[in-house]
Amino acid sequence: MQFVNYKTLLYSDTPVPDIFISEYLPALKGDYVKIYIYCLFLTGKNRGPDLQELSRVLDLPPDAVKNALHYMANLNLLTWSEEGVVIKDLKEIEINRNYTPKSTSSPEDAADRGRLNTRRRQVTEAINNTFFSGVMSPSWYIDIDVWFERYGFDEDVMMLLFGHCRDNGSLTKPYIAKVAENMHTKGVRNSFDFDRYIRSYQTMKTVSGQISKKLMIGPLNVYQEEYVDKWVNKYGFTFDIIEQALRMTTRKPSAGFNYFDTPLTEWYKLELDTLEKVLAYQARRKITSKKTTARRTAGAGNEAGGAAIRGAGPVNRNQGGFVEREYMNNELDQYISSKFGGDGEAGPIDDGAHTDSDGNEMGSG
Repeated sequence: MQFVNYKTLLYSDTPVPDIFISEYLPALKGDYVKIYIYCLFLTGKNRGPDLQELSRVLDLPPDAVKNALHYMANLNLLTWSEEGVVIKDLKEIEINRNYTPKSTSSPEDAADRGRLNTRRRQVTEAINNTFFSGVMSPSWYIDIDVWFERYGFDEDVMMLLFGHCRDNGSLTKPYIAKVAENMHTKGVRNSFDFDRYIRSYQTMKTVSGQISKKLMIGPLNVYQEEYVDKWVNKYGFTFDIIEQALRMTTRKPSAGFNYFDTPLTEWYKLELDTLEKVLAYQARRKITSKKTTARRTAGAGNEAGGAAIRGAGPVNRNQGGFVEREYMNNELDQYISSKFGGDGEAGPIDDGAHTDSDGNEMGSG
């Protein structure tokens, strides 16, 4: 780093744009803010900091600095390469984004839009003063206007949306955008729709708390709550039915919410809307399963018994690679006749042993 005169540092300042504080600061990690401010500082001294210098001076790992620069480049706060970092002019970016030429329209359309914009402007300013202490970033004005147009919210619903998000601990733009989209999918347009939405939301949150307590996990994330919302507000299940699905995972402790969703969806399709119906259905399935197992066991036992009666089961006619010859009846008769004489009927076979009239064995010959 080049030497900077002591008095220059003593009397100089590094201005941070208010746009950065209101628009970007809430979403940045502490190390990211530290890197950005130091880059501003060097930019004011006509210096272009590089990755190695940032890592060394700020006592941060090179990979951490690189990740921070990537993230802030995606936010359009800066650009960077191996040669150095260049800070973007945030004021110019905001001016170009917010103030664009408007196309012409008829006087009637202009009058209607003026009346509509007056009401919306009043609500937007109320949001600014109530939730942002009067220093709301200009980009919020654009987003609020987009949500009005995209979702068709009444003015009071927009105010209620911000109050709802604040009460749940987050006024970040991604969170509010997600809630606004969810409200739209639930058919929220006016304050009556919003009251219905809040009742269903509170029910979902209550059940979510009960589930997290039973599973001994932390608060559910937004994706897990989407499952709970479906079970509670679409399927109409009370917690005792949901708990029965949780009990089914005792042999699978790492089961996810998609695992719980499988039996609950099955019960919903079968219209099992009470715990008694669910328990009766499970009992019937258990009995059916036992009967099926018994039939299979009995069938296997009968087959094994039959094989024992027959001797050694099915005869393998190709043992050792030799093929057993099969005789027809007349062939067997002819063979016996040629060997032992007679008309084809097998007579007594002379094995060379004879007995006298008293039954004593005599020698052959």
